[in-house]
Amino acid sequence: MPIREYRLIDAKKKLGIDKVKKFETDVKVFKKEINPKRYQSISMDGHIIVEGNFSPDTIIRVVLPRKPRKNLFKDMPKSLQEEINKLQDDLKLTQAQMKEIKKTTLKNIDLKEKEIEQLLKIIKEKAIELKKESDKEKYINSFNKSYFSFSECLDSRLKGLNTETKKEIIEKLENIIEIINDTMKSYLK
Repeated sequence: MPIREYRLIDAKKKLGIDKVKKFETDVKVFKKEINPKRYQSISMDGHIIVEGNFSPDTIIRVVLPRKPRKNLFKDMPKSLQEEINKLQDDLKLTQAQMKEIKKTTLKNIDLKEKEIEQLLKIIKEKAIELKKESDKEKYINSFNKSYFSFSECLDSRLKGLNTETKKEIIEKLENIIEIINDTMKSYLK
């Protein structure tokens, strides 16, 4: 499910106490009329009003429900639709990948000429190909994210650590250097 994060802005600092007090009284009246339960918040025209004692560093996460899947293959026989949906679930293909399959694989195929089993085989091959590409992309993104996170740790803050911690870090870095060298020899050359 998609998640959105919201960082709080201190309205009193931004607008001043007088403007905020007027707004607070309106919100209190509004809240009293709606009377949400402790675990509920108020939603209105794309805005969320949440009550709590929040610090300025608080991050509020909102989990949005997934949009229902569109049936892209409704013009096909029912049995084929079921098999395609099963394939999508098994390979965890996205809606975009399914559109790609329909656009590239089924565009020039005459459904009457091809039997359902042959057509399903063609769709499955394309789905597996798209899944492999997607997995490679995810792997590369994960690698880059990890690399940048690790790189951020290698800075001048290491200088201020105590001697024992420095020795541990040196040991870990030497291990990583060995792993990197082995990986480069085994997989990248």
